[in-house]
Amino acid sequence: MGIADECADTAPRADTLKKSPETEPVFTESARLTAQAMAVFWGGIAESVAQAFRAFSNELKPENAAGVGFATGFVDGVLAGNASFFQEMAKTSRSILEDSRASRTEAARGAEIDYDRLARLVAAELRRKQVPDDSQV
Repeated sequence: MGIADECADTAPRADTLKKSPETEPVFTESARLTAQAMAVFWGGIAESVAQAFRAFSNELKPENAAGVGFATGFVDGVLAGNASFFQEMAKTSRSILEDSRASRTEAARGAEIDYDRLARLVAAELRRKQVPDDSQV
């Protein structure tokens, strides 16, 4: 028996890798919104870093560095990169904040209480409890 045969014998069978409905995670609306916010956040970080490197390399282009020198161009590049990074992160943060506020507003609208229905249910429950139960007499 070769190594390939041994690996084939110990490999999990395809039917054992299928998830049953009982093991599937149930995501609440809150978890979905959190996951969405985190995806936007990490995407914003990636975009911010990309913008920072673009700004940095723009300052180190030969035509820029030739005029001010490499050392000055390097410092200007770091400063321009930092500025671009934080500007892009500010956009991302504002976007997450706006989405968060919008979702809270939607959730608050969905949580309205029907006081008339609640009063009818309470009254019906009180009437039910006031009716004497023959089994207790």
